[in-house]
Amino acid sequence: MTKPTADSIAEATNLTGLQRQYVKAVAEEAARLAAKAVRDELLQLVVSNGQYNDTDLNNRMSRLEKRYLEDDKYALTRPKVMALMQEMGWE
Repeated sequence: MTKPTADSIAEATNLTGLQRQYVKAVAEEAARLAAKAVRDELLQLVVSNGQYNDTDLNNRMSRLEKRYLEDDKYALTRPKVMALMQEMGWE
């Protein structure tokens, strides 16, 4: 079952335009407060850790990304495909 969208159920709610605006404003305000709370908590965790600063974190992420792109264990090669086919009995 798919989750209904606001547009798909708007007519069935029988809300006036002002009521819809109010509900939308309340939802946006709640989302904004939740995002700020998560952002503040994440910032506290990073600051309290003290082990890494922004530059260190960026460097570590760059190295991990580079390693992922260069590491052949993530690459699909002909020998790996052949080995997989043999394991699956598709010789």
